[in-house]
Amino acid sequence: MEKGRIIEKGKHSELYQKDGVYRRLYKLQFIDSENE
Repeated sequence: MEKGRIIEKGKHSELYQKDGVYRRLYKLQFIDSENE
C-alpha cells in the first residue's frame, strides 16, 4: 500500500520477481536482518 492504495498484488514469488516495492520492503525486513 502507498498513500492508502494497493500498488502491487500477487503471490510472494510473483511480487518478488517484479523487483518493485514488495521486493524492496522484503529485502529491508529479512535480508538486512540476516546481516546483523
